[in-house]
Amino acid sequence: MELRSENVMVISDLHYPYCDVDEVRRIVKEESPETVILLGDAVEEVKGFHDFKSSLGNVVHVNGDEDVIKGDDDVVSLFNGGKKFTMLHGHQLMNEEGEKWLAKILMKVNREIPPFLFCLGFRVKMSGFLVLGHSHAMSYFPSLQCVNAGTMSLKSNLYNDRGYLLIRKGKVNMKRI
Repeated sequence: MELRSENVMVISDLHYPYCDVDEVRRIVKEESPETVILLGDAVEEVKGFHDFKSSLGNVVHVNGDEDVIKGDDDVVSLFNGGKKFTMLHGHQLMNEEGEKWLAKILMKVNREIPPFLFCLGFRVKMSGFLVLGHSHAMSYFPSLQCVNAGTMSLKSNLYNDRGYLLIRKGKVNMKRI
């Protein structure tokens, strides 16, 4: 799916309803994006999700491996500020058990190694600035033109980097909460 938008908010791994719904609505209202991209694993329970999603405005839902409702597409190509951003959840790289096992070991050496390798794994396959979810890590690697988008979930995970991304004028801004 191709999308052109100059004011984008990326929320990854929301895991609705295991998030602070009021916090998400408040942040979206404050940031007032033209488009909200839910970058996979947005919904684990159907009840109330459609109302919640519509309250966020113009939403594009990228498929994740834990979504119980099918999203709009697996990959979104966003054109913003003259740049192409390739967005996908990221579960496509390897199986989750293997990822977690490897990440636990590598995190002992350096916390940034697993998200870096995650970006590197997709960099060899895809073009554009990469925006990835799935890991719940929030990390930016300018040399790889890749960012891991964090999470807005309250569920415990290997990484629990709470935050979201803003993409405006071709630049990514990480917002930690």
